[in-house]
Amino acid sequence: MNDLRIVGIYNLKNVMDVEEACSAKLCPKRRLTYLILCWSNTDSRNIDLDENVLYNFQPPKCVRNLSIKRSMGARSAIWMNNVNLISNLEKIELKDCIEWETLPPFGQLPFLKSLKLFNMLKVKWLEGKFNGNDKYHAFPLLEVASSLLS
Repeated sequence: MNDLRIVGIYNLKNVMDVEEACSAKLCPKRRLTYLILCWSNTDSRNIDLDENVLYNFQPPKCVRNLSIKRSMGARSAIWMNNVNLISNLEKIELKDCIEWETLPPFGQLPFLKSLKLFNMLKVKWLEGKFNGNDKYHAFPLLEVASSLLS
């Protein structure tokens, strides 16, 4: 299973504890290029559990496409804020993550071509250096940007 290239994990609302999420062991999947993480609906759930589940689905650095849908945690996973861990991302889609208040520093991703944000109702600010920093041009390869934040 470590040679999988596309992984879609659906109905994450059914994950009962963090250990269950850890058992996916995504990091050793060195050929993984596309990851979809999807909760099945936005009914009230344990927000802390959703955040911890997302945290434990850290993909390997080789992932190029990331889609996260209906996560009810109040923030993105810590690994999303580490540009070195997600530097190969080319496409990002965040949909119905209605409790997220901040967005990771996507502006620093050197290969990002497509960024789609839908129904992100509580986004208030962008993580520091979202738009790049003094050394780098923000969003150097961005071709598609779609957003419907509210």
